[in-house]
Amino acid sequence: MPNLTLHPVNLEPKYINSLRWMINNKEKENEDFEKFNRFQSMSEYLECWVDAEHVLQWSRAERFIKHLVGSSYPIGFEIIGNCKKIEIRFLIHPIDTTLLTTAFNGEYTKCELTISKETNLYNGNIYFCDFFPRPPYHHLFTRPNELVTSPYDSFIYFLAKIPEESQGFVQVMFEPVRHDWHQNVEILKDIEFLSKTITDPRSAYRIKQQLPSGDIRNMASEVESKAHNDKPFFSVALRAGIVTTKNIDDLRALTSFSNLFQHGGRPLQIITDGDYKNILTDEQIKEMFQRGLVYKPGFLLNSDELAGLIHIPNTEYFKEEGIPLNYLENKSKNIKKESVDEGIKIGFSSYAGKTTPVFINNILRKTSTHIIGRSGSGKSTQMENMIMQDIKSDQGVAVIDPHGDTIKRLLKLIPENKVDSTIYIDFGNSDWIPIWNPLQRIHGQDNGRTADNLVSSFKSIIKGNTWGDRLEHLLRNGIYGLLHLDNSTFYDLLILFEQNSKKSKQKIYLTKKILNSVQNEVSKRFWSNDFNGYRRDDFAPTHHKLSKLLNSDESISLMLTQPDNLIDFQKIMNNEKILLLDLSNISSDSRGILGSYLLSFLHNLLLARSKQKYSDRKSFNIYCDEAHIITTDRLEDMIIESRKFGVNLTLAHQYLSQFNNSQRDALLSVGTTIIFNVDLFDARFFTKDLQGKVDAKDIANLETGEAIARIGTEIVKIKTAPPIAIPQKNYMDKIITNSYENFYRKSELVRMQVKLRLLQFVGSSFTNNLADDFELPESQNYNFTYDEFE
Repeated sequence: MPNLTLHPVNLEPKYINSLRWMINNKEKENEDFEKFNRFQSMSEYLECWVDAEHVLQWSRAERFIKHLVGSSYPIGFEIIGNCKKIEIRFLIHPIDTTLLTTAFNGEYTKCELTISKETNLYNGNIYFCDFFPRPPYHHLFTRPNELVTSPYDSFIYFLAKIPEESQGFVQVMFEPVRHDWHQNVEILKDIEFLSKTITDPRSAYRIKQQLPSGDIRNMASEVESKAHNDKPFFSVALRAGIVTTKNIDDLRALTSFSNLFQHGGRPLQIITDGDYKNILTDEQIKEMFQRGLVYKPGFLLNSDELAGLIHIPNTEYFKEEGIPLNYLENKSKNIKKESVDEGIKIGFSSYAGKTTPVFINNILRKTSTHIIGRSGSGKSTQMENMIMQDIKSDQGVAVIDPHGDTIKRLLKLIPENKVDSTIYIDFGNSDWIPIWNPLQRIHGQDNGRTADNLVSSFKSIIKGNTWGDRLEHLLRNGIYGLLHLDNSTFYDLLILFEQNSKKSKQKIYLTKKILNSVQNEVSKRFWSNDFNGYRRDDFAPTHHKLSKLLNSDESISLMLTQPDNLIDFQKIMNNEKILLLDLSNISSDSRGILGSYLLSFLHNLLLARSKQKYSDRKSFNIYCDEAHIITTDRLEDMIIESRKFGVNLTLAHQYLSQFNNSQRDALLSVGTTIIFNVDLFDARFFTKDLQGKVDAKDIANLETGEAIARIGTEIVKIKTAPPIAIPQKNYMDKIITNSYENFYRKSELVRMQVKLRLLQFVGSSFTNNLADDFELPESQNYNFTYDEFE
């Protein structure tokens, strides 16, 4: 057993020139190996962040070590940790930091080094073993090609079972040698060879015999392996143990990895912590590990042999089994500054222990944002945080929410200074009816586009083969014609396609009025010739769809059969108001038709900005939760056109299967995609859009609040902000009250208005259930007019 000294020594053993020893039969020491003055500034720890799919390559591990031949001071390699955290790190003198990081980044391209914040991990009772080989030093040490896989695999699994209050560790100190140990190894091998050629060393004759050719080849191979010209020598110290507050009697399980190493066919020898404590205090032992000191010289390994001790193990299985190594969460090291640090914040990115905010810049937002994730994955919270940022930055916002949960939270989050700018529309309130007529003519509106949008809205909720060219043709011409009339409603559309055997006076009147109003020659021909040629059965599908819409929800029926408009959407957007559209309290069909049209309608109003200078177009933000419910086949056009007119469109939903193929293709064209936890099918689909930087399983395994974001061409994993806390004092009631006063009417009043309007048609036999059994109060004098029939 080597003697321990009372003070630290240099890692390289004392050097004896074997050739000179043979000539002069004297030892020649080139330096005093006990002289020690080179460790005083060993003060920096570099923490290693590993790729979750790192594959160990022994050739790279050795090449990394060869880079370090130029180091000025010893270097420490450590694996230390417990069930909470396991670190792979380097102890290094600051002067060698650049050399180490350059070598590391060159060979471990998907891993990263950062300065460690935890430098004092050896607090407690330290139980350890110091391993070293038996002499002679020129024998071979177990090499990587014999190990095949990392010897640290079992060690790391053991660390993951150590309680949080304790820490297991392995520490390898190494430095390049300063002397010609290659020559010594070659000479010692020659001496060993010569000794084996003497059959009986005690014989007076010493008759030499030639060794078998196999033995000669083996010895030549050993010389080549140990003293290879391209495999530099290093001095090495190997220690492993545990830091704990408990008493430990047996370290065999922790240090079992050392049994994989042999030297000259024999196991390594051990010096225990008890041997050290005979000459060192506890503080000295602690300092020994923290500063990488040695109290006996190390042993010699070439770069190939040392690679078995200095390497990054395979990490794929560690990640899958929850081993708490420091994994790199993002594979893109260099995120372009202009892409992710200005605009609207979507979360935080963690890379090699450093957390930075991630943004979508203002230019890229105009190319639309797609958010996808399972229920409960965090997508609604993400939208909520984005919406509140827009509101606080005084931008206009419209939120279309088919389920209502997001809007109900937003009502409680709106700050006091935005109460008067907020408009809440609940389409399912049976007591208060929003006063909005989709068929009311708006100055400057493209009636053809509006008709297309309404038709597309109907089409989006009609499944199977029930939609046909005739139904689409009739609806489009009917809506297009009524848009040319003042105060027309969906009830008028129902009249146009009624199935009476004879045309009613109301139908005749409407067709004549439309024919006199439209200017388009194709439309004129339809109303003058084609319309009269349809049989009553041809109108059945159209009539049935309209009847279903007008009878499914009383609130929707009342809204669509009254002629007025109190909601000026154009003014809302131009004045940067906050518009909250709640579709949660109406039927699924009504929700689909109305939501689709609202989205298209808002989009069309923004297209009217084409006459404005680009610099005068204020940004407006449209958010759609459960977007599959309210989007149409015109989605691609909507995404393309939005970027031209200052519209920031954000669409959120759960599964790609909720859209058809053309819509899915449109979603892939957006500027930003934020992917929360999705099923494996969708995860595989998105990997094609993520430049191969993210695997499907990485997406499918995302935790709540975690997402993969593609921002332009940049790919980054983010942790999103948590839900915003609801303030104790909120202004929801005031917002709702203000909206009722300005944009709704009581249902009784609307029902009365509808009855009066219907009665003004020539004859009243066609009045529907909305007017049945309704009596006007004698105490009220309602003066409603219908301009078409004056």
